[in-house]
Amino acid sequence: MTTIETLLAEVQDAWDDPGALRRLGRELHDRNRLDHATRVLQRVVELDPKDAESWTYLSYACFRSMRDEDGRTVLRRALDSGCGIKVVSALSHFTDDDDERERLKAALGADDSPAARASLLGHRMWAGEPREALDGLRSLVEEHPEDEEVRGQLLWGLLGLKGRQALEGLDLVRDGAPYCEKTIEARPDDVTGYWMLAQMHLAEKDWSGVLAVTDRALDRFPDEETMMQFRGRAYAQTGRTAEAAHWLSRAIGAKPSFAGARVELGKLYEKTGAPDLAEQIFREIPTANPDYPLG
Repeated sequence: MTTIETLLAEVQDAWDDPGALRRLGRELHDRNRLDHATRVLQRVVELDPKDAESWTYLSYACFRSMRDEDGRTVLRRALDSGCGIKVVSALSHFTDDDDERERLKAALGADDSPAARASLLGHRMWAGEPREALDGLRSLVEEHPEDEEVRGQLLWGLLGLKGRQALEGLDLVRDGAPYCEKTIEARPDDVTGYWMLAQMHLAEKDWSGVLAVTDRALDRFPDEETMMQFRGRAYAQTGRTAEAAHWLSRAIGAKPSFAGARVELGKLYEKTGAPDLAEQIFREIPTANPDYPLG
């Protein structure tokens, strides 16, 4: 597996090559190096303003960094640059303007591509038709098993339905894990499939499953801090506080700005009777990540 340092060195050598930068920006995004991914993808769309995939992943980097308005601005700029249905689909789900959402959904309805149909099913899922939409997405995945956009809509939909407790009887490990494995198989150098699979085990409180998935992921992505965080969380939930502290500390070491892991470690110290350590961890957060929302 290519190290982050090697990827960044490749970026310097490819600064005027949009194709190479597109690949590097996507990989940096998929490995959760969002600041670096943002810089690289900004360069890609500067070189090629009609690169819909790079615009979309640039917006995802903003959303994952809790900069929602920046993400929406990126997608609107992409539309202004002439990008098509991929951007329409993304903005239709992320916009905070109801009129804009309806216009974008109308554009999706006029497009018969699998991605557009999957996006509309995603909207139906949140409009009170979760069972019908989920069945439709499953059928669409069966029709287009290699389409990442379609499979992604299904996986995000499953996670969202579980989070909102919007569908009785849903078991993410049973209903979603096979699709995650397909994503891992299709994109072995992308941590996203592992991340989704771990999230499904976490949502079902399957702590041994979380440990098994993160073990696989860390074997391939040894510097992936979210997998370390998930391991720490699973150990904390099973009362193995020493292992939990070890893995949360490793996550912070891998990415010092990782405020989420700092919060979990601080709460773990509070719970285990180490208030001074907890206070120290919490005090470091504004310095490590000034944009993290506290309070």
